[in-house]
Amino acid sequence: MSASCLSLSCNAPHDNPLDPESKYFNGSKYSLEDFAGCVRSLHTSRSFPTTDVYSVIVEGSMSQDVEMDSVWVIYRNRTPVELERLDLGLWGTILSSAYFNTTDPQMIGVMGQPFVISFAVTGDEIYTLEPLYLIRLIEETPRLISPAAYDTVGQQPLLKWETFSAPYEIRYQASVWRDEVGFEVETWSSDFLPDSVHEIETGETLVVGNYYWVLYVIDEFLNRSRSHEGEFVVREEAGS
Repeated sequence: MSASCLSLSCNAPHDNPLDPESKYFNGSKYSLEDFAGCVRSLHTSRSFPTTDVYSVIVEGSMSQDVEMDSVWVIYRNRTPVELERLDLGLWGTILSSAYFNTTDPQMIGVMGQPFVISFAVTGDEIYTLEPLYLIRLIEETPRLISPAAYDTVGQQPLLKWETFSAPYEIRYQASVWRDEVGFEVETWSSDFLPDSVHEIETGETLVVGNYYWVLYVIDEFLNRSRSHEGEFVVREEAGS
């Protein structure tokens, strides 16, 4: 007597109410482990206007790319703020100091207060994360050495800055922007640099034009502090 195996398949609709793919399914399709969020501060120094700006960056993410009705954050009992979709599975927004309605422009009172992010998944339920807290505001800003004040430089300028002293671990990141009438566009940025590095040459040849560069100090929680702009002019190098 020979044995045989009968293979069956079925492409019938998912009508089992215990099946997550069924339209009759009433349970959660995902768990809170599928979602994540973070809050971090940004301190920006500016050449004009000269007043520093403090803000909080809020981001929410999901491990899968699914359709969302909305993603939002609530700070304490204030009006919810919707997060915009930035990329696949990533949403974010920037909250300025005006949102917090505080008389302290440095927003020191925001630290230790809860930020709660919620995700409304289309066809499913609302997933709310545990409260998130701002760990640090970097009060000092990095200082540039050169180029600055509309220095004329070659097409691969060397960017230099002063040492930034902090009682915690930091990294640097440099960013170069093309500055033309009517628009500004980032043309180059470095990787994260260790705190022992205080200069870097741009990794690509810049076209002739007007530029500025900025330097970020970044701590282990991705809080950032940004220098004021260092303006420079790129000239065409001889023989190019």
